[in-house]
Amino acid sequence: MTDRAKIFAALLFLLFLFSLVIDTNVIEFIEQSRTEILNCMMVLITDAGIFLILSVIATFLIVTRRYKELLMVAAACLFALESGYIIKKLFQIPRPDHLTTQLTYATGYTFPSLHAAISFAIIPFIRRLFKKKWVEYGIVILLLSIAGSRIYLGVHYLSDILFGGLLGYLFAWTIISMEQRYEIAERFIYHVLSRREVRRQVAHLLTGLLIIILIKLNILNLTGLGAITLVGGALAIISRYKKIPFIHKLLETFERPQQMEKFPGKGSFFLVLGSFLALLLFSEPIALAAIAIMAVGDSLTTIIGIYFGKIKSPLNSMKHLEGTMLAIIAGTIAAYNFVPFQLAFFGAVVAMLFEALTIKHIDRILDDNLLIPLIAGGVMSMIL
Repeated sequence: MTDRAKIFAALLFLLFLFSLVIDTNVIEFIEQSRTEILNCMMVLITDAGIFLILSVIATFLIVTRRYKELLMVAAACLFALESGYIIKKLFQIPRPDHLTTQLTYATGYTFPSLHAAISFAIIPFIRRLFKKKWVEYGIVILLLSIAGSRIYLGVHYLSDILFGGLLGYLFAWTIISMEQRYEIAERFIYHVLSRREVRRQVAHLLTGLLIIILIKLNILNLTGLGAITLVGGALAIISRYKKIPFIHKLLETFERPQQMEKFPGKGSFFLVLGSFLALLLFSEPIALAAIAIMAVGDSLTTIIGIYFGKIKSPLNSMKHLEGTMLAIIAGTIAAYNFVPFQLAFFGAVVAMLFEALTIKHIDRILDDNLLIPLIAGGVMSMIL
């Protein structure tokens, strides 16, 4: 962590402490300063800003094949998001809707701001990613505007923004420092590029997490997810008979060879379909918890089994007990962001035990990405 970064982090912390005293005054001042033009601008920025920036950065890094930087940015955002959720549950501070009118939809607790945490987790990487100053300054200004929009729209206090920003900023610099010292991302990228199954599971993990994030940010809903499912199914059918530019390249990179002729993109299709059905059948918190168990648990059980598996699962000789146990722990932690611990634990346990089985229906193996969210969501709904 550079001296400049340390000074900035210290300044954020001091501003956070000061903001605790003036939070109410800031809310009152902003409400009196609202205009129709600013209202429209802030709603647009807060709803689409982070998604737009992450999409641009991810596309740029993939096209330029800078996979290490892509992994580091993703890790910083995910750690900031996860820690922010846990802190929200610990403090349970209500939103400031009793002091002001909310101009956008927001649920849950207010402290800290997840928009700010993600925005500030991206900022330390911008100078490393883009050489042109105008691009760097433009993205940083947009990220700061996204964080600031949450106060303007009446869904956060200033202290929420500053603490969330500090959280994301520190996670970003922690990851940068660890990479400089241990080259963790470099080693991970090597394994992802050298083993197809690892690539496939990482892609499924990131897709599941992306679905959750977009739903939580109100960018994706049931209708949108249904449309994506239909389009994905159509592309899978077409890809069986014709090579679609770019889509075929993605399938060759991530899909198992035996599926290319039978059902191209089978895993991804059922992942989105399973997420859609979970959101259709269960309440949103249970649906998101079920998707999290599927995304995190199903991916980890395979990756851990490949590299660390020693003990064969008594349920299936093709699976490893280490992978199943870690998947239960990770799935519980992931689901706990959305439902109480008891629901998260039992949902993860039952879903991962089913994952360890080979379930057949009319001589066809049912895809885990479809089964796991439905089983997890069903179990949590019954307990609830």
